Amino acid sequence: RMLLVLVRARAHQHEQHPVFLHFIPILCRLCSDKFISEAPRMDALCMLAAICRQSIPACVLFAEQDGVALIKSFLNCDSGRSLFNWNVIVAAVDAVWSCVVPHEPSAVQFCNIGGIGAMLDVLEVCPDRMQPQLLACLSDFLRLPQAAQRFHLWVGLGTQKHAVQLLLGMWRREALRCGVISEDGLLVRIDRPFAGFEGQSLCVEKLFGVFRRIGHEFDYLTPAERVCMHAIVNYSKFMEGAVWQDMWQELADENLRPVSPDAEMMQDALAATSRLAEHARADQRSLIDAVRQNEQEVLDNFFAGIKRAQQQAEIIKLAGQTSILQAHRDARLWKEQMMRRAAQRTWNGSSVKGEVAALIQGTATTESHEPPSPAVVAQQYGSQFEISLPLPSSGELVAQ
Repeated sequence: RMLLVLVRARAHQHEQHPVFLHFIPILCRLCSDKFISEAPRMDALCMLAAICRQSIPACVLFAEQDGVALIKSFLNCDSGRSLFNWNVIVAAVDAVWSCVVPHEPSAVQFCNIGGIGAMLDVLEVCPDRMQPQLLACLSDFLRLPQAAQRFHLWVGLGTQKHAVQLLLGMWRREALRCGVISEDGLLVRIDRPFAGFEGQSLCVEKLFGVFRRIGHEFDYLTPAERVCMHAIVNYSKFMEGAVWQDMWQELADENLRPVSPDAEMMQDALAATSRLAEHARADQRSLIDAVRQNEQEVLDNFFAGIKRAQQQAEIIKLAGQTSILQAHRDARLWKEQMMRRAAQRTWNGSSVKGEVAALIQGTATTESHEPPSPAVVAQQYGSQFEISLPLPSSGELVAQ
């Protein structure tokens, strides 16, 4: 720790002693030793960051000691206890920023071994106080095409969102906290849209730096995220208008009046900022109205489908009831007809006995040589005429 204080003091004075370069191999071995506690390893990372800051020879020596892969291992979210020790991760990000970013070959190697994805994994779960450091480091990395490509390919494990959506969510939370936007995402103020960020947020400037590198047009954004993007696109112009307002207020406080050309230029700049804010807010409102209209159409279609299903169910139910009633009506009519024919038919025991004997004789001759049982006769003949008679035995019927 005494060496760390010395190195930091030299780095603060923009001086670098050549003997510090000999510390780099020792410090790399110290960081790679898993049996050493985290506190000395964290101090070693801080010393590496202080030595390599603004020193390309130190960055080259650090890369020769396989320091890029070593420092990336501290950013893995599956690295056990270091996941919950944010102080170690802060020191690792500082070392990445000082030892890897200034040296382009090391930066490319860091991107190729998954360093950008590891930093985004940390950014997804880290506390808010760590976000400005990570965002600034990412912004410096994104000057490389390899870093931008890995950035756009990343998808969060916990949220399943793209990196751009992760950053937009961070911006929205900060804007709501500072009172810059409403719950719908609309800008609250027109004269000075980002007044709430002034002195209250360190993250917004870093977010704008990242978006300046990656652009603003993405097809996979939701309508709410597009509303936020409309405000981010005009960040620099809104802040320029705030500067003109501050200058005008300072002149008014000192009882100074600018000359007419300067006053006209300042007034034009302030009016242009207000018009820009009004246009941005109108675009946001149109997006919000379109979203609400789509949601209302979805709800209307949903409830219309439910209503159609209920109507169809009622139709089917009525059809089923009608068919059941018709069946009962047909059965009643059939029964009445049978009873009417039975009533009109003159009962003659001999004739019935003759018919039964003929039926039995036919059944006996066609199906078997034995006379059928009384149950068969009752089933085949008695049910036909809906009568109940004491049937004699088969032998008697044959004899008769």
